[in-house]
Amino acid sequence: MSRVKPMRLVPGLGALAALLALAGVPEFALATTAGGRITVPAEALVEARTLHLDDVAQLEGDALLLADVVVGEAPDPGVAGRLSGNEILLRLRAAGLDEERIEYRIPVGVRVVRAHRELDREELRSRIEDRVAEWLAPGERLGRLEMRAPMRVPLGEIDVVVENISRRGEDTAEIQLAVEQAGEALLHRTVPATIEGEAPRVVFRRGLERGDVVGEGDVALEVRARDPRDRGALSEISQVVGRPLRVDVDRGEIALRQHLGAGTAGGVRRGDPVRLELSQGKLNVTTSGEALENAALGDMVRIVNRSSGHELSGRVVGHGRIRIAF
Repeated sequence: MSRVKPMRLVPGLGALAALLALAGVPEFALATTAGGRITVPAEALVEARTLHLDDVAQLEGDALLLADVVVGEAPDPGVAGRLSGNEILLRLRAAGLDEERIEYRIPVGVRVVRAHRELDREELRSRIEDRVAEWLAPGERLGRLEMRAPMRVPLGEIDVVVENISRRGEDTAEIQLAVEQAGEALLHRTVPATIEGEAPRVVFRRGLERGDVVGEGDVALEVRARDPRDRGALSEISQVVGRPLRVDVDRGEIALRQHLGAGTAGGVRRGDPVRLELSQGKLNVTTSGEALENAALGDMVRIVNRSSGHELSGRVVGHGRIRIAF
């Protein structure tokens, strides 16, 4: 590792130091009496968050008395940061640096790298699994942790604290973590995860076709293993009964929200007799018809006029009532 060694000029020796620099002589600090020496390299590998002088410098003699002077903060584990040489010197002077007795070599800037190790998915899971369980509903368990890369943590003993779990759906969550060392929180991370377990599911007891309205005898409630592929799974019979199907379904298939059309309460079902209310200006005519599809209150629906056999479209304005405007 190369070390930059800028000069510290002792009063009265500035001209001499300048001549030495021009002559290519290494930039050593000069002092009339050396009672100690501080040597700060251009790069330092550190472990602690709060940096003391002896974390980044070699100390000799009286300089050892300044070992505990705080000179700055380290970056996150595995990340490089920079300390200002001028700031280090100012802190040493404030701590009582005797510049007549202690030589020092401090570069303009010090590149600091925080030592680390990698906490992979399996180690992280073993550390937080029991704590995550306290946040989950009965029967649920932690699934896969979605870590794009191993987590960098400081060297030494650490503790991983689960600060919060935010549900992003029935089967997904985001876990807010803090990495602590000696009671101090050093890192905060959010890790996406899947949640596994069992849950009640509405299941079709027989195959149905698109357009069929689901009746109470068509479905049952069963406990099934949760699967992230079952997005929109329904867990109450009342969420399904009375609603038309948008797709064909098979016996044993889980009812999904996307399988179903709007409910027909206050509306009409395919094949229902309906009253057609035709209006044009001040002229109003009422006749009978038949609904050709399921529709909820306020929806447009296709119907057939029983008298003429013509197919028309109108809006559902009440139970069994279709308004047709010309």
